[in-house]
Amino acid sequence: MSGSFIDDLRDIPGFNSLDGKTKDRGMRVTGEDADGDFDGESDLGKKTKERETFPCETCGGTGMYRHPRIHQPKAHCFACKGKGYFYKSFKDRQASKAKRVARKEKVIADTVADFEQLNPGLLADMRKHSWNTFLADLVSRIDAGKPISDKAIEAAQRSVDRANARDEERAAAKRAAIENAPTINTDALKAAFDKASATGLKTPKLRYDGFQVSRAPDTGKNAGALYVKSANGDYLGKIANGKYHATHEAAGIVNDVIEAMQNPLELAIAYGRRTGNCSCCGRNLTDKVSVHNGIGPICAENFGWVLTMPQEEAVEVTPTKYEYPAGMTADEKRKFRAAARRSKSS
Repeated sequence: MSGSFIDDLRDIPGFNSLDGKTKDRGMRVTGEDADGDFDGESDLGKKTKERETFPCETCGGTGMYRHPRIHQPKAHCFACKGKGYFYKSFKDRQASKAKRVARKEKVIADTVADFEQLNPGLLADMRKHSWNTFLADLVSRIDAGKPISDKAIEAAQRSVDRANARDEERAAAKRAAIENAPTINTDALKAAFDKASATGLKTPKLRYDGFQVSRAPDTGKNAGALYVKSANGDYLGKIANGKYHATHEAAGIVNDVIEAMQNPLELAIAYGRRTGNCSCCGRNLTDKVSVHNGIGPICAENFGWVLTMPQEEAVEVTPTKYEYPAGMTADEKRKFRAAARRSKSS
């Protein structure tokens, strides 16, 4: 029997023949090229050149994360992904990173420039109304260098137009409210707060029926204005430039606030007599003269007020009967009776 089965197949024209070299389907190679690439040269015994590597700076070439971990099952270095080395030096990697960042910034800048050129002013309006989640999403895509479709641009334009129209209506209503606010002389009220601040009171405040008035901080945007708040501290508007700019919640006390602006001392005295508490400091009035005057002497001095009734006369007319003013609550009546009893027994 002559030769092998494979050798017998060599006589069949075109079967397993590659440039005169016969290969047995990857199992055995015959001919001079023993490495199987059929380039006419044997590569056996040749060594490939190894690539230069650079140790990882984060893990020191160990490939392991060197700091404590919490609830982290993996322990390999995140920088080199556990290999412990890079094929580029740190300087070259930083240079490549800078090039990538520059390319990305250029793509983003070109995307934004093209969008603004095709849609003048639209991107600025979209940023202005980014409270709209749809517009905010489109802005984030543009800032990331991603294009948006024509339909999305048309929808964004409609959303921006509606938002601009709504803002214009609100601005017009605000201008009308400012123009229509009543002009009132607030010199007496402003002078009282200026005097209280000059005497050293950090947060001067006047309490009236249903609301309280405080001074705006000198370092704020409303310096020189007076804030109107409810008894619970809810904002009800401000007094500025001789006008009371009220909120919707203050609809029922606008006239009372206007009266307080014109006659701050008279309303403070009425509040103290009705509730038994000082309008300036909020404390309970115990002295019979203070109960009758409706305000304590120290508070009156702090706000620059001079009580017109002499103390002797005030002692004589101190109320001894429980004649409640109209509108008193049960708690206010209790305080009124207690104040009257203290003034009578002293």
